[in-house]
Amino acid sequence: MASQNTTFSGAHNQGAQVDPSSTPLRPSSNVPFRRDNDYVDRGDILARVDERCSQPAGRAALVGFGGFGKSQLAIEYAHRVRQRSPNTWIFWVYASNSSRLEEAYSDIAERVGLSSQPGAAADVIPLVRKWLCNEANGRWLMIVDNVDDEITVSSQRGGQSISLASLLPQSDHGAIVLTSRNADVARSLVGRQQDIIMVGAMSEGEAVNLLQNKLGDGPWHDATKLVKALDCIPLAIAQAAAYISRLGSRMSVAKYLSELKEVKKTVQLLQKAASDTRRDGEALNSVLTTWQISFEHILQKQPSAAHLLSFMSFFNQQGIPEFMVRHYTDKDSEEKDNLSDSRLEEEDIDFEEDVALLHAFSLIGTTERENEFEMHRLVQLATRIWLRSTNTDRKWHRVFIQVMAQEFPDGEYANWPRCRALFPHVLPMVEQEGLTIGKTDEWALLLNNAGWYAWRQGLFAQAEGMASKALKIRKEALDADNYSTLLSSSLLGSILTDLGKYKEAESMYRQTLAASEKVFGLEHPDTMTVINNLALVLDRQGKYKEAESMHRQTLAASEKVLGLEHPDTMTVINNLALVLDRQGKDKEAESMHRQTLAASEKVLGLEHPDTLISMNNLGVVLVSQGKYEEAEMIYRQTLVASKKALCLEHPLTLTTMNNLAVVLNHQSKYEEAGLMYKQALAIQEKVLGVEHPSTLLISNNLATALDNQSKYEEVNRWIGRS
Repeated sequence: MASQNTTFSGAHNQGAQVDPSSTPLRPSSNVPFRRDNDYVDRGDILARVDERCSQPAGRAALVGFGGFGKSQLAIEYAHRVRQRSPNTWIFWVYASNSSRLEEAYSDIAERVGLSSQPGAAADVIPLVRKWLCNEANGRWLMIVDNVDDEITVSSQRGGQSISLASLLPQSDHGAIVLTSRNADVARSLVGRQQDIIMVGAMSEGEAVNLLQNKLGDGPWHDATKLVKALDCIPLAIAQAAAYISRLGSRMSVAKYLSELKEVKKTVQLLQKAASDTRRDGEALNSVLTTWQISFEHILQKQPSAAHLLSFMSFFNQQGIPEFMVRHYTDKDSEEKDNLSDSRLEEEDIDFEEDVALLHAFSLIGTTERENEFEMHRLVQLATRIWLRSTNTDRKWHRVFIQVMAQEFPDGEYANWPRCRALFPHVLPMVEQEGLTIGKTDEWALLLNNAGWYAWRQGLFAQAEGMASKALKIRKEALDADNYSTLLSSSLLGSILTDLGKYKEAESMYRQTLAASEKVFGLEHPDTMTVINNLALVLDRQGKYKEAESMHRQTLAASEKVLGLEHPDTMTVINNLALVLDRQGKDKEAESMHRQTLAASEKVLGLEHPDTLISMNNLGVVLVSQGKYEEAEMIYRQTLVASKKALCLEHPLTLTTMNNLAVVLNHQSKYEEAGLMYKQALAIQEKVLGVEHPSTLLISNNLATALDNQSKYEEVNRWIGRS
């Protein structure tokens, strides 16, 4: 149990006129989309495309997730080339599947005059490729859109399959721009990594400009908020603008933003078709549907990757740890433990292949930190919607809870690095209601351990919610005397104490103590922990005699069972010393604090939270004896270590700031003391609230420091609050 301590140019043909019957066709463009009047320039992306396409046989690939504007960039580039170089052929090729590719090549054949040639109808693809390779036909630019797979087409001459790569000639007079969600396919077609140009979300400024272009004149004070809510994704912004425009006076940016914030309405709003005729007529124009195309594709091609994506969609979108997803399984822990080394090696290979595929489709990304992944928030939303549509969301939710419960350790200091990595992924689960959680014991275990960690981090409100849920589940599923139930009960008591809810905490501890004595006996470590914690909350209420008696009882048992240098024993000594000091027994208290500090530094290290508590408490007893200089030195050392090991907003850091200010005030360093009180108070009010006992204490101390400086008007203000 937890124990407490406080450029592309075209050819210009010139020369004598020839017989009209042999005059080459005038170069034209078959780009199926008008130029977008709402287009927003995307930094240097098109300049980089132009640089690559200006080279002989130049190629460039725009790679990124669906909805990020790859096709719009390609459309704009095609129109720019056509505008400045009207003698350049512009060909647009759909490459989402073999039938669309064949259709596009047939259109090219007709446009360049090949359709009337013998055999054209039978085998148009080789004819088009031959035409593209002929320099006499002039310069050309080909946009190959949506090439997400290594597609092949069947030649009717011999029946052999022809790969897309073989259909795209390396011609000095031609250039190719690809758009793809698959970086691997794109690389195989452009040939060089440096010819791949990643297209991400818009910058905030670009996104706001796009929204303004789509909506025209209007109030823009909410535009930035909306594009941020849509993660600056062009297609999502276009859909939002279309929806707002369609509803006219019944909808505004502010109202749309408000509705978007409601999770249940997010799906409905984003699924509204934008009626954007510039998109492929066969492609549904919804952000979610766009992404679901990828999901369905991956499910068919590599089901294990789709399963991995499903699992990852339940994590927070940032910082998904590799160790959590590498060997995940929906088998129980015993089956998982029985996996052979060879099978684990196979799983490693499968995992790397799955990650590579998901990354190639821009469904997941990597971070600057090693061994972490990330997912776009809307990618996760789309995945979860897809799971619901296939009735598999509950399954993957259960898998997530199962794996997380196995991997999330308790909140002891040694486990903080792993807890810190996993905690953000637990919070969304806690905050959601109405979900089928899975096995209650796994859910309760996860809630308990996450609550334990939250408590040790000073996140008391979150900790209370988690611990309360864990206790409720365990009481219903088990009974009040069950070990797991007692763990949750003791944890909740500790949290209530730090929240200043002393009466509730005392009642909780007395119930837990009675059950623990009955089940484990008086000298069991967990029983001793409960007694220590009960004594601590009695101390907080001024019940010093009873608290002292309990601490001495616990100390005798702890020394006998655990030994003098055990961390739990040191905690009891520390807490006993505190209650002794409050009763004026400062010499005995000082001796005990020095004993625990020496042992804590030896066993735990200088930056361990328990060591920092011992340092703080030694300072308290030194102040009570008027040893201000030594106390100030200890507090300053503690404050530096606490800020480093914990954080500025941690309750222990705030307590140290208050205590340092106290000793400064005793030494007539009123100005520095007042500034430190004000800093601590501002943070304390934010973290624990205005009515918390510690907040009221600091407020009262600040008033004293101000009074010592004769700042009486400020004194009255703070006295009124305390």
